[in-house]
Amino acid sequence: MIFDIQKASVLKRVSAFVLDLILFAILAVGIAALIGLACDYDGHIEKLENYFTSYKAEYELKYDVDLDISENDYNLLSAEEQQKWQEAYNACNEALNADTGATATFVRIISYTLLMVSLGILFSMAVLEFAFPLLFKNGQTIGKKVFGIGVIHQNGVRVNVTAMFVRTFLGKYTVETMVPVLLLYMMFALGTGVISLIIIGLLLVLQIGIFVYTKNLRCLIHDVFAKTVCVDLASQMVFADVEEMNAFKRNAYADSAQSASDNGIYDTANTVTHTLVQMDKPEDNSSEDSKTE
Repeated sequence: MIFDIQKASVLKRVSAFVLDLILFAILAVGIAALIGLACDYDGHIEKLENYFTSYKAEYELKYDVDLDISENDYNLLSAEEQQKWQEAYNACNEALNADTGATATFVRIISYTLLMVSLGILFSMAVLEFAFPLLFKNGQTIGKKVFGIGVIHQNGVRVNVTAMFVRTFLGKYTVETMVPVLLLYMMFALGTGVISLIIIGLLLVLQIGIFVYTKNLRCLIHDVFAKTVCVDLASQMVFADVEEMNAFKRNAYADSAQSASDNGIYDTANTVTHTLVQMDKPEDNSSEDSKTE
């Protein structure tokens, strides 16, 4: 019936996602840049580089080596020169790690990086994935509005603030975005390469599995959390609340029953008429026979 779920096509969903992703990236980078300016991120990067440059120059002079040589140049060194270079490199790193000022600056940079990334993503999602869908109604982001699709509850009712909050901040931000981001960050910063990749792979498999399993609705993790579905608004009837939906269904069923009843009365009248005509035919034939006689 017209109030059944009319799920959006995969092509429209992908197109809307790409457009939203472009806008999201622009906004997230802008917000991260503003946070970086506020906490003087570039200043701390420069300060750490100065620490490294100072220690590098000291140990290059002490060991008479060049710590900036390329891998090819390093391979051209003799075994004795390579050992000397490695000793200088290790001594420089040890001195740098022992410097409390350098260590504090490095930790501050790591903290600011996480802050910029997480808040940039959070604020961007709050605007594009939470505020705009509530403003446009029917859970439409800018991309979804362009391509005529939207998000509603799985029972056909317009999505509310609670559902959009769960969908955006628990599903999209926490599970689908920040978990992979933190795992990638740990992979590069802490060297948890294989473990991080395995977890990200399992999360991707789960996402695909849910999409395939819910073939009637084509849900993703955030849809499962919020009990929502992406629909084509050109053919989807959206109800303001459950009461409106139930009232519409009752009226639709009543109209259908009335129509069936009217059709039944019409069919009965036709049947009776046809029967009477059939009953009249023998009498007409018998009178014609008597006349003939």
